[in-house]
Amino acid sequence: MRYFCLIIFVLTIAACSNNTIEQIDVDFGYDYYPLTVGKYIIYDVDSIVYDPDNGSTFIDTNSYQIQEEIVDTLVDNAGRTVFVIHYQTRKNTSEAWQLEAVYTAVQTNTEIIKTEDNLPFTKLIFPVKIETTWIGNRLFNDENRIITVRGETLEIFKNWESTVETIQTEYLINNQPFNDVISIIHANDENLIERRFVEEKYAKNIGLIEKKIMILDTQCGGNLSNCTGLTWEEKAEKGFILKMTINSFN
Repeated sequence: MRYFCLIIFVLTIAACSNNTIEQIDVDFGYDYYPLTVGKYIIYDVDSIVYDPDNGSTFIDTNSYQIQEEIVDTLVDNAGRTVFVIHYQTRKNTSEAWQLEAVYTAVQTNTEIIKTEDNLPFTKLIFPVKIETTWIGNRLFNDENRIITVRGETLEIFKNWESTVETIQTEYLINNQPFNDVISIIHANDENLIERRFVEEKYAKNIGLIEKKIMILDTQCGGNLSNCTGLTWEEKAEKGFILKMTINSFN
């Protein structure tokens, strides 16, 4: 009986070893941020800047275009491939592009890090999943960093925390459909005198297709009761609102 059981056991193991083990393909979402030399995206931009002047608030609105183009690669000290991005602007399609800055982007197995104005920011965490959270500005670790806009100081990065909010099968921009779109909220915080909101949307095989930023401060003219019932757009005294939407890409 003992030998019979042993034979059955050996045959069972042999049968299992002959079975093909299915390989499970995991979609990490790397194609939400494709990095290839020659790739570019052009965005239409609308901005509103609030500028306090002599006790009143001047509101400046502006529209222009941005192009981000991957022009080269290099290898950093850690042996990682770094993609070099030219950040260019123009007022309209009849103007030539003007190089404003050079950014970089690095993809690892677990994240995308984009560096703008020497500030490295974690844009995405892999695998891409709803409700995944991370601290995007952890690499420069200074939420109280002061940024100057129109001569006014702003603590832009206060209380940022990135979260994958939604994954949509289709999202429309100017009646153009984009498939498999994720929405990431990088900041969504407010109190009586500050509003911080940043949202980015990414489409597979394209990258960033839309971005909304609201960085606003107010003192309500020195009396918070003056702000009762007002929206942030109405009560803001300094800061900016910016929206980028994809226009074209390759």
